[in-house]
Amino acid sequence: MRGIPRIRILIFFALLVITLSQEVLSFAGIPLYYQRVVSRTLPEVSFQGQVKISNELVAANAAVRGMDLRAFAIYTIVTNLVNSLVYFGIAALILWKAQGEWFRWFTAFILVFIPGGGLFTFTLASQIGFLFVSTGSILWPLFLLYLYLFPNGKAVPLWTRWPMGFIVGIHLLFQVAYLMPNASILPPAFWSALETLGIPIIFSGFFLILFSQVYRYMRVSDQIERAQTRWVIVGLAIIVLSLLALPLETGRFDVMNDGGYLGDISSLLMLLIPITIGISVLRFHLFDIDVIIRRTLQYSLITGILVLTYFGSVLLLQNLFTLAGGSRSPAIVVLSTLIIAALFTPIRLRVQKLIDRRFYRSNYDAARALNEFTQIVRDEVEFAQLESALLDVVRETFQPENAFLWIQGSKEIKG
Repeated sequence: MRGIPRIRILIFFALLVITLSQEVLSFAGIPLYYQRVVSRTLPEVSFQGQVKISNELVAANAAVRGMDLRAFAIYTIVTNLVNSLVYFGIAALILWKAQGEWFRWFTAFILVFIPGGGLFTFTLASQIGFLFVSTGSILWPLFLLYLYLFPNGKAVPLWTRWPMGFIVGIHLLFQVAYLMPNASILPPAFWSALETLGIPIIFSGFFLILFSQVYRYMRVSDQIERAQTRWVIVGLAIIVLSLLALPLETGRFDVMNDGGYLGDISSLLMLLIPITIGISVLRFHLFDIDVIIRRTLQYSLITGILVLTYFGSVLLLQNLFTLAGGSRSPAIVVLSTLIIAALFTPIRLRVQKLIDRRFYRSNYDAARALNEFTQIVRDEVEFAQLESALLDVVRETFQPENAFLWIQGSKEIKG
């Protein structure tokens, strides 16, 4: 059993080498990409009837951004390089701190693998090592597996490993069929059947992952693992909410595949994935996320209450002035502003107490116990009562199995 983590490390080391080799070939295609974009000599490459690169497609994407072909080529190269460097840099940090933990090697592989999709554009244009680089897409099922095993590499609950293994296997077949739908080894109906049945099965994997992560968080994870999960969830939540908000603002709903700036914004948002995963796996400032979440909840609720109070007070005072025979006056706005200023502190304290009590119960109980002990210290004169109160606050805030108090100069240990 001790050799299993070492074997897993070797597997992900090999996958890292293969993925990096493919991406080196993609980087090697950058000069040809630039030359062929500018000279309009790009090959037309399609997968499953969808054009992935052509002179017309690149010209259209450049026109959407208001760029000429030269500026667009440079823009694409720079954005892909910056995006890749973020992923590679965080992967390197994780490997530097890996210390024989196989799941960190898995994480580093995932972070190196993801940018390959953007870099593949250069391979499409240059055709350098095209067949070898394109095979990298068959590794996408490992991304599903990574989400399922995060953050400690264990299958939770144990029975879910069988349906998850089946889903990953179907995803692998789907990726292979996508690469060679016209290959003679595949029957003509294979691709259509796999597309019809495979996509729903693959998407069901996300529901299984969600169930597994919720179960893990509620029943299995310790405090550090829960903090790791919260970091990644916050990053994913920002991405999802932003991708939902962009269509509402622009009226365009396929932002991930948008050929213009919306697609670029989507790619930029995706950088939250390596950043939050890096913080989570490296365990750097893990518990600061609780402060961010708490402050966001508090000030969002406070802002909503104050806005409603402000407009409500303006309308109420205007109606009162009108009923009294007066007219609308700037004094109403001034008076409403003063009311909001007076209410801010009590509302903030009430909301803070409500959120701490509802979502951060242990922290709230510990703070309350310390405040009560402060009152006792200030008012109590009996030493025995102080000893008992001190032990009580230690038990409530730290919750140890046993608590003892040793007083210097005394032979007794009290608990």
